[in-house]
Amino acid sequence: MGHPLRKVTDVVDPTRTVDNDEFRDLLRPFTSALSDYAVAMSRHPDSHGHLPSATSNAMRELAAERRWGTPKWSEPARNAHSYGTMLSYVCAEHLSAIAAIIAESRVGPRFAFLPSVRALMETAPIARWLLEPSIGIDRRIRRSIAYRLESANQQGRLREVPDAAEAKRRARAACLDYAASQGWAISGTPTGRPVVGGEALPHPADSFSQVAFGNDSDGLDPTLWGVLSATSHGTWYAVSAGLGERMQRIDPFDPNGGMAPIVVESQQLHLYGLMAYYACDAVTAARADLMSWPDTGELTDARQRLRDITKGFSNQLRDAGVDPR
Repeated sequence: MGHPLRKVTDVVDPTRTVDNDEFRDLLRPFTSALSDYAVAMSRHPDSHGHLPSATSNAMRELAAERRWGTPKWSEPARNAHSYGTMLSYVCAEHLSAIAAIIAESRVGPRFAFLPSVRALMETAPIARWLLEPSIGIDRRIRRSIAYRLESANQQGRLREVPDAAEAKRRARAACLDYAASQGWAISGTPTGRPVVGGEALPHPADSFSQVAFGNDSDGLDPTLWGVLSATSHGTWYAVSAGLGERMQRIDPFDPNGGMAPIVVESQQLHLYGLMAYYACDAVTAARADLMSWPDTGELTDARQRLRDITKGFSNQLRDAGVDPR
């Protein structure tokens, strides 16, 4: 099986096809840089002792926390910071997984890394939203309550887990009680996301593009979002999407229909890898700004490697109407 090398970088012939081993070798500089960035992102808090600097917005919020604490929820600002920083680690782990699958898979990779792309698209917008550096303690706590409400709702769906419904009830009651103590109304968005005091938990289909490509970007293509979801469930329309017209015309009940070859294009892997990196970098930047953490050399070097490696492909993204950072 050959892999076409389209729109990768300046070092390849777009008319060539290569076997699995050479394909992985050609992509290795890119996947190695993604992996190095994921490591640097995950270790950035370690370099600063997991503590905000004395002059940071985060420290100012912690200093004002007493006014916002209640007997049942004594550290709402610290909790809000913790939710965002934990989700930033989740983003780093998914980016590392994407890089590892592309770099080491002996089959494909066409589908295996897409659930991690989908999970990162779910997580990064919420992480950045929780860590937005200049919103102040009031709005940050409102956002953290919305996040906790959604978490409780998800937990309540685990019908086979003992006490899941009771855990949901307790968590929701704590959120509702705290919101009531602050005079914050609770409602929902048309898609069912919680809204606390006007702060609506973002939906990734609406917010991921803004996180990855900047505030002026349109929302995520609904088709892409649906395909990523459906791929995780193994639906036919998802696994056949993008594999060529012949694949989509296959009649599974025709014994003479044959099977189209499944190829993996380097363009697809670069695009998803860059989207994942841009989103992770936005989360890293928000966390660093909130905590007033300077970049480590490891983080700076990883960013520069990715810029250098992907320069040619980034230009093609711009030609397609996407403005990479």
